[in-house]
Amino acid sequence: TENAYVNADIARISALVAGPVSRVHVRDNAFVHRGDALFEVDPRPFAVACARASAKLAQAEQAAREDGADVGAARADVERERAALENAAVQLRRSEELVEQKFLSRQALDDARAKARTQAASLAAAEARLERAKEAASGGVAASPDVLQARAEIAQAELDLEHTRIEAPADGWLTNFSLVAGSSVTAASPVAALIVDASYWVDANFKETELAGVAPGQPADVVVDMYPGRV
Repeated sequence: TENAYVNADIARISALVAGPVSRVHVRDNAFVHRGDALFEVDPRPFAVACARASAKLAQAEQAAREDGADVGAARADVERERAALENAAVQLRRSEELVEQKFLSRQALDDARAKARTQAASLAAAEARLERAKEAASGGVAASPDVLQARAEIAQAELDLEHTRIEAPADGWLTNFSLVAGSSVTAASPVAALIVDASYWVDANFKETELAGVAPGQPADVVVDMYPGRV
């Protein structure tokens, strides 16, 4: 049949990040090996993003350490308020005894009771603050949600920076490549095609009336128009 075509695996080349092209390492129709640099997107904005993410991580870690310090301060407040409540309770008992002995007025006793109730409320508030501080600091610095988020942002920024260098995914011939330094690329938009080496096959379209003469394992001679007379 003359209704036949040579085909090959084709990899579409595109950048995974957007930006201006800073360097081009190959030309159209060049043969490249897997891992060869094809072109580079300006890495400076992505390096800045890495630095910004690192600074955010440092801030998150500092805040997490401060949360741990807040636990200690809140615990000290609880102990102070508990001691004050115990002192208020002692003063109340003494006031009650003095009132019974007619050495202290009823108003002074009411004042002592009010002070004890106020101190009990202060202790309850300090204990609530301690629980909130413990919850904020639970898991330590490494398990802080803000720290985990900042580390994820660093990983993404570093990955984006790595993606500014576009490499050949396989051995083959680069086609339809016209980038030059200063060109702009968008993420996931193909800028070239790579015809993968050693991936060729022939699609041969036989007529139905010819299929009776075709069998599995049968040898075939292939002649390509661009190489006339060469089998």
